[in-house]
Amino acid sequence: MEGFTQAQLDSAGAMVEELRKIPTTARSVMMNVVQIGTPPVGTGFQEIARFRVPALHPATSTPLHTALDLMTNNLGGLCSDLRAGGIERTDSVVVVTTDGFANGATPDVLARSVEAFLAVGKKWSVANLVVGVGRALNGELLKTLAN
Repeated sequence: MEGFTQAQLDSAGAMVEELRKIPTTARSVMMNVVQIGTPPVGTGFQEIARFRVPALHPATSTPLHTALDLMTNNLGGLCSDLRAGGIERTDSVVVVTTDGFANGATPDVLARSVEAFLAVGKKWSVANLVVGVGRALNGELLKTLAN
């Protein structure tokens, strides 16, 4: 509903810088930034050691279902590529920041996006850490996403 403030966007850059300082995370943590809107932003998964936070913009309405669909495709692709390269990732975590409101989606469309996102996480043993941002949160949907 409200979207992200500039301060919340700036925190993504600060988080990357902190993770980069820790030798064990610099090469083992991967990050993907997805922001749907005008203009849309998507980085694909990259190691923190080489990751650069893209220019983000405050947004007042984000279609959560579109972001979930993109993350589902990116995560499935990443896990498939790693497995094809002989790398098995276990105990992976995806951090999702959202207010939990599905702007621009019917309940059925959102349900399909959530189901697909949770299914790919289950397939690849990924846990979701969901961080609610904003003053008005959809607690029920946030709990559902936090498998």
